[in-house]
Amino acid sequence: MNKIKLLALPLVISILLVFVPLSKAHAATSPDLGNADGFAVIAGTTITATGTSVITGNVGLEPGAGSAIEPTCTEVDGTIYDRDGNYVGDGDQSCRVTNASLLGLAKTDLGTAYDNLSLGDNATCTVTYPGTQDLVGLTLVPGVYCADAFALSGTLTLSGTGVWVFRSAATLVTSGTANIVGGNACSIWWKVVSSATLGTNTSLKGNILALTSITMATGATLEGQALARNGAVTLDSNTITKSTCTATLRNPDSSAASEDSNTFNEDTRCLATTPLVPQWASRSSANGGVNLLWSAVGGSKVDIEITNNKGEYEYKYVKVP
Repeated sequence: MNKIKLLALPLVISILLVFVPLSKAHAATSPDLGNADGFAVIAGTTITATGTSVITGNVGLEPGAGSAIEPTCTEVDGTIYDRDGNYVGDGDQSCRVTNASLLGLAKTDLGTAYDNLSLGDNATCTVTYPGTQDLVGLTLVPGVYCADAFALSGTLTLSGTGVWVFRSAATLVTSGTANIVGGNACSIWWKVVSSATLGTNTSLKGNILALTSITMATGATLEGQALARNGAVTLDSNTITKSTCTATLRNPDSSAASEDSNTFNEDTRCLATTPLVPQWASRSSANGGVNLLWSAVGGSKVDIEITNNKGEYEYKYVKVP
């Protein structure tokens, strides 16, 4: 018991030391896409496709009443959702599902995520560029970058680990050999108040949330998501790959030894669970929360690792039961 009392005060101090620097280090945060997270493409009117595209992830059209989804299941590694069951052409449509309920939820969550790119930690711009800003040749650390419009005509370098939010008050246009070096597609966000256009054979990384439309010219590629709230998504022999953004948990301490009967009570997003020894138990994130990994150590304390669901950082602390 004396050991537990001695550890209690340092525990509180260590948690304060850990949490404060992390909040300052990550000025921008990734929004929770909710039901829209599984989609590589969402549109509000039509999804047209010229040539043959390769899409990894689900495709959805909402509301799109009387409109059609042109890509077929041959082009989509995922499920095609539409409200009315409309499609164009005689290609493979075996993965097509009519699901108005899911699409409605996905569009609502997309709208919330779109708004959250300008709220909370994302409300203050790290840098504000006047007029249209071509990002070519720049090296940017995590933060919130704002402009009347964004362009990219060459290489943009992202340095460090964290979240990048690019907020355009109008358009996003890429051209030439546009590409991004560094960064993780799960942590790069493009909020476009009008429409986004990806030029011929250019390559972009990140999640595009456009209020109106998204157009991808011949051969353009996107590692991320093309999510248009109100307008069309237009494709022409493109590759869109939705990244898997769940953090990978690692064992912070392999010294787990004896059984510990104490129950670790997580926050309201998790159930109370007795740690398993010597195996580590885990709890996946929920409602934009964090992933947890825990195990008893020495019978008197619980070793816990916490990571957020975008993999931006990870740390460990010891909780005294």
